[in-house]
Amino acid sequence: MYITAALTLVLLPTALTAPSNVGKRELPDHTPVTVEDFDSSFDTKCGKAKVAGTDIEKAVEWGTNLNDASQTLGSKKYPHIYQNHEAFKFPSGVCSSATNRLEFPVIKGGYFDGDDDAVGQVRAVFVHDPKGQPDGEGHPISSYCGTIYHPNQGDNDFAGCDVTK
Repeated sequence: MYITAALTLVLLPTALTAPSNVGKRELPDHTPVTVEDFDSSFDTKCGKAKVAGTDIEKAVEWGTNLNDASQTLGSKKYPHIYQNHEAFKFPSGVCSSATNRLEFPVIKGGYFDGDDDAVGQVRAVFVHDPKGQPDGEGHPISSYCGTIYHPNQGDNDFAGCDVTK
């Protein structure tokens, strides 16, 4: 009886304190990705806003890492297939197929973390095959297609930043 009461007093605070990661899933690591057809020193304009090439590159890399891990973020489940309903003419031929063409939010100075309020209007479009061969260093390969944005907050229409119709 005394042992049970003593154990209860010792273990009760531990039992009542839930770990902070309950209900959270493990995200993949941010690993390097070879982004073909892209120069990260290139900045683009989306409407009146300048978008840094390094931010576009981060979006493609993180979208690729998530795609390789079969994971998505946010209520819209990014990265997801980009259908190109706007009929953009992507400069790379590999981008003309919708099979593995994905879109992922571009975040200024960081990475999209699934917070729907932080999605913003700019998307990087890229092609990635999670079953594809890695580069010579073992990094996944993605092909950059272009950057697009929602010119009007709240609608689903896209305009091109560095791609045209």
